[in-house]
Amino acid sequence: MTGTIQQLDQAINQGQISQAILLGEALHKASPGNQHVALSLSEAYRQAGQTGSAKATAQLAFEIDPTFPFAQAQYLRCLIPYADHLAMMAVLEKARLLSVTDPWCLQVCSDAAVAIDEWQMAGEFLKLLEDRTQGGQRAQAQYLRGVSYQVAGRNDAAMEKFNIAANTPALVPRAYWSMVSVDTDSVPFEELERRLNHSETPAKDKRYLWQSLGQKFHKVGEYEQAFRCWQQANTLSQPMHPYRHSDWTKFFGQLQKGMKSVWPFASQAGHVASRPPVFIVGLPRSGSTLIEQLLVASGRVQALGELRDLEVIIQESVNKDIRPMPIKLEVSDWEQVAQSNIADNYHQRISSRLRSDKIPCDKNPANVLWLGVILNAWPDAKIIHVHKSPEATCLGVYRQLFAAAAPWSYNLPDIAHYYRHCQSLLDYWQTEFPGRILDVSYEAFVERPEEQGQKIYDYLGLDWCNESLAGIGQQQGNIPTASTSQIREGLHAGYLRAWEPYKTQLEPFTKALS
Repeated sequence: MTGTIQQLDQAINQGQISQAILLGEALHKASPGNQHVALSLSEAYRQAGQTGSAKATAQLAFEIDPTFPFAQAQYLRCLIPYADHLAMMAVLEKARLLSVTDPWCLQVCSDAAVAIDEWQMAGEFLKLLEDRTQGGQRAQAQYLRGVSYQVAGRNDAAMEKFNIAANTPALVPRAYWSMVSVDTDSVPFEELERRLNHSETPAKDKRYLWQSLGQKFHKVGEYEQAFRCWQQANTLSQPMHPYRHSDWTKFFGQLQKGMKSVWPFASQAGHVASRPPVFIVGLPRSGSTLIEQLLVASGRVQALGELRDLEVIIQESVNKDIRPMPIKLEVSDWEQVAQSNIADNYHQRISSRLRSDKIPCDKNPANVLWLGVILNAWPDAKIIHVHKSPEATCLGVYRQLFAAAAPWSYNLPDIAHYYRHCQSLLDYWQTEFPGRILDVSYEAFVERPEEQGQKIYDYLGLDWCNESLAGIGQQQGNIPTASTSQIREGLHAGYLRAWEPYKTQLEPFTKALS
């Protein structure tokens, strides 16, 4: 048996995943109680993108011996695509209680905590990792601890860690990028340019330096230079996260036509949640964090961040492995969605995040894709669509690195394509469900905050007071979004017309949008 298990591990290490799955399944069938086999097979499934099988097999391995650190870590690793807060917190608490010390296990634990926005717990595992490692791995832990401090609003502590991480050549681009996001003046022009020209700086990492340089040029009013830098950063990012118009056009069509073919959801009609959620939707960098903070200031709303739960529930309801958007959904898939008690499943999943008797608020911008599902599954849910002018939205996403979360954000015509289809989808559901979606203009809110704030509170049934505006950005806790530093500045008009100096550069977007 041992030799065969070694062959299984060797196949995985050599990237022979199909062979590893066949071998692992045979071994697992012969010895279902062998934890090593289950762990290795779950890894083979994970690398093959078979997320459901990976999770189920890792769970079996974990249940054989829940105290084994590698079983804890592998189970967490396979749970990450599901963002399953309840299951992941149970494993993380066990790992913390048993004082995990293995560096690989600590790294996975911190990654898992970050995946569900448990940044304080992530910081604990990263501290242990920093204490137990040397060299690049230690520097990586220090950098990530800096990110956890930044998310918590502890910018001085964050900058201290970023500066330390910047002493490791491989981390310099990301460390500088994070430093500039906290304090634009923290890294000189000359240093960024020197690193860009450094022969040891990998091409893929230069995007962080270009993006940072763009932020600095923007601050000093060198707008043409700033845009060229962001263009360089996006040119390097685009091949890593391709956006195919044909796939997304088809997906948007499915979201409208497929959804309409099965609504209303007969099995969920009349569902009334004890605390119906608030969904804030729109495109990234459109002001959703600002509105979220306004709601939190009421004292009755809990910010849950940008949850992936709805997206995961829908994919699970049609028995699909978890994939990034766009996914393929047939008519039969929509019928399964309509019968799967989306609202109940959602509330069960978020229950472990709710810490008090407050209204849950989910501000994942991508939930705009699932408006049809939300409107059908929750007759009582509140939906706030927050938006900026098209040009402001375009510049906001173009000057930010979102990684795989927004593959459409690295090219101006791609941004126009996604923007246009999102707006069409939104218009469609507003027509089908009049009065259910509240439109909030970022520009109007900044210019007339009391008037717009009261409108939002009235829509949600909250008691308005002007003091709520002073609470924006002042709440204790984590703000794990690209706006984390900006929002803590409170409400002001400083970003209101930031796009106007780039009107000429944005012409490919405006032309594609028309």
